[in-house]
Amino acid sequence: MNFRPRKPPKDGRVFVRGLAAGTGEADLLRHFDRYGVVDEVSIPGVEADTLTGLPALRFAIVKFGHPEFAGLALADREQVIDGQTVWSASPIDL
Repeated sequence: MNFRPRKPPKDGRVFVRGLAAGTGEADLLRHFDRYGVVDEVSIPGVEADTLTGLPALRFAIVKFGHPEFAGLALADREQVIDGQTVWSASPIDL
């Protein structure tokens, strides 16, 4: 793991984008559990892009049991889930 310092979000939520089409909530739970207790994972429904007809960029919200755990997840630069490099941020960073 390659870490960079990040201020943990106060609510423990992390926004994750760029998920592979087959990535599910169980995959995310398994991946992010390495940073600490995960309370909830949510992947909103995916609709097709209106211009291209292709699936829109998939994303998820991961809620950690403690803000420090979210900070650890955000600090890890090399996040690969199901062979897909993903990008994570605090919702307040967006």
